[in-house]
Amino acid sequence: MTEPAPPNAGTDASVAICANGAAVNLFGILGGTPAAGGTWSGGLIGGMYDPAVNAPGSFVYTVNGTAPCANATATITVTEPAPPNAGTDASVAICANGAAVNLFGILGGTPTAGGTWSGGLIGGMYDPAVNAPGSFVYTVNGTAPCANATATITVTEPSPPNAGTDASVAICANGAAVNLFGILGGTPTAGGTWSGGIAGGMYDPAVNAPGSFVYTVNGTAPCANATATITVTETTPPDAGIDGVLNTCANGAPVALFPVLGGSPDAGGTWSGPNGPIAGQYDPATMDPGIYNYTIAAAGSCAAVQSNVTVNESAAPNAGADALLSICSANSTTNLYFLLTGAEFGGSWTGPLGFFDGTYEPGTDPAGTYIYTVNGVAPCLNDQATVVVTETAAPVAGRDTTVTLCANGAPENLFGLMPNAQGGGSWFGGFSGTYTPGTTTPGTFTYSVPGTMPCLADQADITIVESAPPSAGTNASITVCDQGAAVNMLTALGTADPGGAWSGPSTVVGNMYDPATMNGGAYVYTVTGTAPCANASATVTVTETGSPNAGTDGAITLCSNGAFTDLFAQLGGSPDGGGSWSGGIVGGILDPSTLTAGPHTFTYTLTATAPCTGDNADVVVNIAAPPVAGTDASITVCDQGAAVNMLTALGTADPGGAWSGPSSVVGNMYDPATMNGGAYVYTVTGTAPCANASATVTVTETGSPNAGTDGAITLCSSGALTDLFAQLGGSPDGGGTWSGGIVGGILDPSTLAAGPHTFTYTLTATAPCTGDDADVVVTIAAPPVAGTDASITVCDQGAAVNMLTALGTADPGGAWAGPSTVVGNMYDPATMNGGVYVYTVTGRPQRGCPTVTETGSRTRAPTARLRSAATAR
Repeated sequence: MTEPAPPNAGTDASVAICANGAAVNLFGILGGTPAAGGTWSGGLIGGMYDPAVNAPGSFVYTVNGTAPCANATATITVTEPAPPNAGTDASVAICANGAAVNLFGILGGTPTAGGTWSGGLIGGMYDPAVNAPGSFVYTVNGTAPCANATATITVTEPSPPNAGTDASVAICANGAAVNLFGILGGTPTAGGTWSGGIAGGMYDPAVNAPGSFVYTVNGTAPCANATATITVTETTPPDAGIDGVLNTCANGAPVALFPVLGGSPDAGGTWSGPNGPIAGQYDPATMDPGIYNYTIAAAGSCAAVQSNVTVNESAAPNAGADALLSICSANSTTNLYFLLTGAEFGGSWTGPLGFFDGTYEPGTDPAGTYIYTVNGVAPCLNDQATVVVTETAAPVAGRDTTVTLCANGAPENLFGLMPNAQGGGSWFGGFSGTYTPGTTTPGTFTYSVPGTMPCLADQADITIVESAPPSAGTNASITVCDQGAAVNMLTALGTADPGGAWSGPSTVVGNMYDPATMNGGAYVYTVTGTAPCANASATVTVTETGSPNAGTDGAITLCSNGAFTDLFAQLGGSPDGGGSWSGGIVGGILDPSTLTAGPHTFTYTLTATAPCTGDNADVVVNIAAPPVAGTDASITVCDQGAAVNMLTALGTADPGGAWSGPSSVVGNMYDPATMNGGAYVYTVTGTAPCANASATVTVTETGSPNAGTDGAITLCSSGALTDLFAQLGGSPDGGGTWSGGIVGGILDPSTLAAGPHTFTYTLTATAPCTGDDADVVVTIAAPPVAGTDASITVCDQGAAVNMLTALGTADPGGAWAGPSTVVGNMYDPATMNGGVYVYTVTGRPQRGCPTVTETGSRTRAPTARLRSAATAR
């Protein structure tokens, strides 16, 4: 007897699953210890309940029993609580000076009321005066197992417009335009608009009427526009009248100035002028001419106004002395005024034709008498002077011109081709004046007509250009194959000129007839002649016949160990079959292993029946051998040595590979000056399907000596010992040797003659580096010589004496100091004082030579003596 174990489906249970939650395995919800492998009612697969698919209710789990044991069941009751709804995210712009807004109404969707807001919002009310813009989260709490729901409102605050505050202004009725924007109170924003036709805010009393003008700054939604008002009043200005001019004679009577003013000036103003404040009357006898100002003081918002009377005093006019002018009709214009000696400016001219502007234009104005009149200011009388003008006609050789003649034209008399030419002239260079095309050399010919003084001769050029007659060749006929190459029809015409134009059944490009795109027939070639030469034409008649098609050239790259290849398949186009292959290729099948590396051309040939020629096409087969990168190598270079070719170190490497390593490689070269040592890998790319090949060059650098850079120094022959090593530039290494017997680089300038001397500093090196050297050029300068002290005695009434000669062998060009200034080394008793005169020859301290002085003395009496002493500094 056996007792089978009863099945165990667990115990009943219930579960709440949020309607928008994830799928749940109900097996894990069963109570007890249910056995796995049972089945579920309600269409659940594997016990998975998905709220998005299944409806809530009861789901039975059944575990089958083994007879005589019955099946076991357990029930899971599922409920689905509704999830909370916070709506969807949204954004809103609220003006910074706007009213409070309830953000709940901004949420998208159908949010549930009663949630909470982040950011300290009470009841969802956003007040721009209290809250700062940003993101505010609305949260609706969910009932377990449903999670809370949230939605976010993003608030931005556009700045409100600022039109400033109201203001008022009084503007003088005749004042300058005023920018009302500057009158507004507060801090208004620029760029607004004005009412009342105020353009740009400018109020012009001469254009605008007083009143109220509104300034409006548009707001960006949701902000409303802002406005401010300027109230303008106008003040009546005082009137000083209109400026006047008073012309008086220097001996005239006193004149009242007020009646000279124009307009309707207000009385009661004050006068001032060149003679200070006056009583309003100008007296030529006691006052100076000039500008006399009439001023009325400011009134209210209007500034003071002023007008003036300009007083002119006229002296007796002067028209100058009479003159004569002889002029050529081809001369430039002449201002007759400058011929009148002593004439005043400002006069007027009359001539043979009446009014005259004062500038005589030959060939336009008539010769004769021209009168210059200077008007006197009453009571002064006018003054006149005359210029008598005589004019000689200028010769006319015509205008320069260019004429084109046909090379086979008739002879031409060039005078007839010269525009406006005057007869009686001659041609330069012995030219007769008759040009014969084809015989006379074209170029420029000059025609000259003599002139009568004061006129010079006149010349004009005529340039002759010869135009060759065109040649279109002779008529011809050609036969072409319909699939043949393009044919140059121009060559068929013989000696035709290039550059002509074709007409015919098809468009001709580059003189070529292409059977692939053109139709046979008559093609006319026309060459345009250069006037006066006429055009020329000739005809080419084209006939087409048929030809075979071998396709177009092809190319293929094969590895030397590749498979057999059908070359016919490499031809382009639509080749005809039945042709033959060069190179012993049977049926077009190629074995790559039979060929050496490199390109091989195989020609496919089709024969043709005349007049067509056969056709062929090539297939270029490139056999790729495995690439060769050479063998690994090592090289040692000097850190300051020349660049080294690393490719040659690899042996028989293929050129054209690529380098990789510590530094970039240019042209296969390793340059110690710019690159770092180490392993440099050279890679040669194989032609597919052959793989790449690589080899490595290991570079080691050794050091080289540095002798520095060349230097130079100038020393005085009497100078101190000098270390030449210190004169080298750069950062030289020590331990080298000097040329010229210099021990330790120490030079004694006194051992050298004046002039330049070169000393070389040399450092040796260890291979592969080479030694280095640098030069120091030493220039030895002689010290200055001021001579020896001397004394001279001169007579106080004697001749000047040269003091430099008294010093002996002194260098010239020095400077003197003493009781008197010395000019040209001379002591002159008539102008100078005796005493000690010091002569100084300036050395060149930069060369180590000091300045040397010599002192001379002179005593001035009936006789005098000169003493001297030498000093060095």
